[in-house]
Amino acid sequence: VPGTTNYSMVFYFVSKKLIPNSLLQRFVDGDDEFRNSRFKLIPSVPKGSWIVRQSVGSTPCLLGKAVDITYIRGANYLEIDVDIGSSTVANGVLGLVCGVITTLVVDMAFLVQVHIFAI
Repeated sequence: VPGTTNYSMVFYFVSKKLIPNSLLQRFVDGDDEFRNSRFKLIPSVPKGSWIVRQSVGSTPCLLGKAVDITYIRGANYLEIDVDIGSSTVANGVLGLVCGVITTLVVDMAFLVQVHIFAI
């Protein structure tokens, strides 16, 4: 999180084994275009001021379409670095949130979106 003091948020998710041809395996081993078209964030602010709750909202967002993401694939891991500072919209929301961060409860759901095609 950019600012006069830079902050980082770190989340760890563990899967002991990737199932061959599963969506998660294809995401982990896929290219950045595939990942960006599927890595989604659903935010929520259950506790906080009205203006912050309205600004953050709860609309799902494909992160790779909204901000810059760097994917680093290692032997047994996938690191996803999200540059919130690459979006003016995200920076605006952060400006509201950083001033009241100690009074907020923020829920963030991360998911890999499946694409369903009708036949």
